[in-house]
Amino acid sequence: MFGQFARCFSGDRPYPCPAAIPSVRLRGLGKQKGPINLENVCRIHRAAWVVASLLAWAACAWAEGPPQTIAVLPFEIHDTSGEVGSPTRHDAMLAALTRLVGEKIEASGLYRVVPQPRVDSAVASVNSGTFLRSCNGCEIDIARRAGADAVLIGWFWKVSTLIGSLHIEIKDVASGRTVYARVFDFRGDNEKAWQRAAEYMVGTLSNARRGAASPSQGQ
Repeated sequence: MFGQFARCFSGDRPYPCPAAIPSVRLRGLGKQKGPINLENVCRIHRAAWVVASLLAWAACAWAEGPPQTIAVLPFEIHDTSGEVGSPTRHDAMLAALTRLVGEKIEASGLYRVVPQPRVDSAVASVNSGTFLRSCNGCEIDIARRAGADAVLIGWFWKVSTLIGSLHIEIKDVASGRTVYARVFDFRGDNEKAWQRAAEYMVGTLSNARRGAASPSQGQ
């Protein structure tokens, strides 16, 4: 019967809906008097199918629409290890990490990443030298100036040479609301360890963004 109804929805209707079928017994209703008008049933099913199709189309359009733009702010480090060294020794690693995260997010299709020079220019225009992770909302102003729909704030907390954590927060620019925030523990104060943590973060973000189950936290 379902196949016949489905055929009713098509233009060619190779199996035309008959005007009536013999009386049938429906549980709880007893003997039906007179024939069932299958044409009316077809109309009802056709209307339901149209509504379902529109809902499915809307869901697909949302899922497959153009991704939002995101500004990846320059990554920072919070070093409480007490280790001796140049205060700028992590600068090159942080710059490389910022580029890597932008590239991975762009490749994943989660967002369209704002070119880093535009973000850096917006940072220079808005921020007066305070940490981006605690600048009292300047990240939103930076993202607006860069023309982004969302903004990613990322920083490393170095506890020691072996122990560290990657902190990530993504905010919606229009509302200022945090839409994603996680902390990823990892080991190693070197470029390879940082890259692995960043790649894991993007994978977890991808799962969360697509509504799938996230991998367990940590490295």
